[in-house]
Amino acid sequence: MLRQFQSENSLVINEFQKRLTNYISESKLVFLNESPFWNLAYSFHELEQVQPQLYLDFKQNSSLVILKGDLNYRKLLGDLNWPFETPLSAAIRGFKPTSLCAIRTLKSDLIANLNTNQSENENFGLALKKVKESNQWMLSGDYGLIQFVKI
Repeated sequence: MLRQFQSENSLVINEFQKRLTNYISESKLVFLNESPFWNLAYSFHELEQVQPQLYLDFKQNSSLVILKGDLNYRKLLGDLNWPFETPLSAAIRGFKPTSLCAIRTLKSDLIANLNTNQSENENFGLALKKVKESNQWMLSGDYGLIQFVKI
């Protein structure tokens, strides 16, 4: 991720990359990618039972867990087809070691915490207008979301 930021030609992204690099050097930001859990077929609500040390590490040492990507989002929701309006805090089924931020591009038809009322959610209405013919708004990769759960 940092390498990608370094290749961008943007003052804002370059400044963000510098801040992230400083957080890493000060141990305020840690990337956890050594656990086998990331490649196993478990959902995040099972993390505490499957990898208790990793769950405990999140709980004791993190104020925010950031999950990126469609696969991590699907693992967060247990690959279950929730009604769109289901609160994310309910769909994660107890995975609450700390606050959570999920970032993803929509490439599958799983989603939670989406207000589909077009009169209340103008952005959703605009997205539907753009893809009305194809009805592939959840699969095209043209749309994304950032969701947050505070613990």
